[in-house]
Amino acid sequence: MVVFGGGTPNFYGTDSRMAQEKDWMENEVKNTKKALEYKSGASPYSRVKIPYEKLEKEGTLKKASEDNKRLRVKGGQHVVKEAGKKMTKDEVDRAGERGDSD
Repeated sequence: MVVFGGGTPNFYGTDSRMAQEKDWMENEVKNTKKALEYKSGASPYSRVKIPYEKLEKEGTLKKASEDNKRLRVKGGQHVVKEAGKKMTKDEVDRAGERGDSD
């Protein structure tokens, strides 16, 4: 079905919208000035260390043995190989070839 004459409403260029955008921009400038004072907050580039020991004591995670890790990697590789064998030519062309798989 085609509807003629409806069009999309004009969300831009209205006085109220322009005033909102101007207020938002001014507030963002103020927020940036506050952030540059470095009085609070954390850098998004700071290194985050996962507390493995604490999480293991809480029972949230369990350290995997070397054999378990090896078997999981091997199992994952097997699943990927089997899925690759079932891909059609079009699917292979679309996915591309990375060249880093065995």
